Amino acid sequence: MNSDDIEKRANTIHALDFQKSHNGMTATLKEGYIECNIIDLKPETIIYRIIPFCRLLEILENQKLTLVKPRLWEDPLENFLLKATGETTNGEKVSFESIREAFYALCWSLREECDGLWRTFRTKQVSVKLKSSVNKLIDSFYDIENPFHYLSYFIGKVEYISDNDIRKVFSKNIDRFFSSDNILLINTLLVKRAAFNYEQEVRLIFNLPNNDDEDYSKVKNRWNKNSDCFSFKIDINSVIDEIVFEPWVSKDDYKNMETNIRNLNYNGPIKRSDLYDEQTFKVRIS
Repeated sequence: MNSDDIEKRANTIHALDFQKSHNGMTATLKEGYIECNIIDLKPETIIYRIIPFCRLLEILENQKLTLVKPRLWEDPLENFLLKATGETTNGEKVSFESIREAFYALCWSLREECDGLWRTFRTKQVSVKLKSSVNKLIDSFYDIENPFHYLSYFIGKVEYISDNDIRKVFSKNIDRFFSSDNILLINTLLVKRAAFNYEQEVRLIFNLPNNDDEDYSKVKNRWNKNSDCFSFKIDINSVIDEIVFEPWVSKDDYKNMETNIRNLNYNGPIKRSDLYDEQTFKVRIS
């Protein structure tokens, strides 16, 4: 998100707040707020997420998706800024721990089918791929009853840059990242090393409100500041468009697992990846 986009976002939110103060919250206004927090993506963009089958069953049973704190990610250069220790001009050390602990994220991908992703996220258990879209996901995620909603719920496309460029970005004066709307800070969570660009990642991000004096009684999905996870409720049939099993699953296991999914009231398409299925071609010989 460049400086022009950031200014446009701020002006749009100001206009939306003005309309809300005069007319109250409407579905149209909610759409406007959501659009402001979709970063470098179109709302209709299709996205995917690979998870273990056991995790899918939990999602179906609980009708919830869960975000985790980025400090739990494996890449040492992930969340580079907030893992760092700051230093003032007089040499005083500054920790970003309290800010770092306020973020949660859930990773998706723009790639529909990729051997590398299947293998990266493959476990001892069978894996499945969920299909959704940016607008369906964030519409369920975005809670307009949160007094700080436009500071809290985001979805954005990850930018891939070199290790050196990552260090250059964060070696400069970092005061600019800590603006009142947090948008530049959110953008730091949308930067990843170029070595991972095959993932074509999209991230759903929750920023924990830091004002404990507000009334959060109407918020649908409450949070626990001491937890490494944040969950939000979904209607699985409204959010998940399709479930695809990994290409290595046996036919018998696939049938049994499909039955388990149906028993948990998922009504959408279910299929097995044909990535490694034998292909038959006809060639014309003159």
